[in-house]
Amino acid sequence: MCGFPLVSVGDILDEFPKKASDFLNRTLLNLSRLTAGPFDCISRDDMKENEHLLLFNQNRKTRDAFLLELAEQGFIRFNIGSSTLFILTTKFWEMVENLQKTEVGNKRAFVAMWFDKSMDDYYKNGVKKAIEDAGYVPVRIDLQNFNEKICDEIIAEIKRTKFLIADFSGMRTGVFFEAGFAKGLGREVIFTVRKEDIEGLNEHFDTRQYNHIVYDSPEDLRKKLYNRICATIV
Repeated sequence: MCGFPLVSVGDILDEFPKKASDFLNRTLLNLSRLTAGPFDCISRDDMKENEHLLLFNQNRKTRDAFLLELAEQGFIRFNIGSSTLFILTTKFWEMVENLQKTEVGNKRAFVAMWFDKSMDDYYKNGVKKAIEDAGYVPVRIDLQNFNEKICDEIIAEIKRTKFLIADFSGMRTGVFFEAGFAKGLGREVIFTVRKEDIEGLNEHFDTRQYNHIVYDSPEDLRKKLYNRICATIV
């Protein structure tokens, strides 16, 4: 069974859009998740009680005004003879696709690593702090059972993140799957490994074509990872 990412109230507030362009972009991304298919009808009246919050509106009245503005801009189209049913237009989906490619406002960094107690200090005082120092939000999912398959939660999170940290200490199979999946999506992947594990990694897996950060302490990892993030993630 998969766990869920650890997200604090501060993380949520940091993610709230502040500029008008960010407001529009994030709203379009959220609106795209309210429909099962590209051209399915959405009923304004059937929106759940708090779904106006996904559009960053305080209440249904401001939500309705905002939807009318989206219609004026050509992002949605109300059905003929209806003021409540609408579809998301081709212009809308083109915009969403471009946003997903460029990951506007995305500060999420997925962490793929061995979540053994022996790695707790390396995560808390190494990986996590390096990511936060660089201005990003770490996302991790602890696996209790892996069964050689990436679970749906991991796939969804990797799709939503800007880049991925893959730590090969302990040589967990799941880390290889997650790093490969992220690379396949075109995400930037930063490779790290404990100094004591580098020989075993080279013996069993050929990842030598990638520039690994080799570290011997949480502090060493924090410094090197922070520098790599700043140098490679834009």
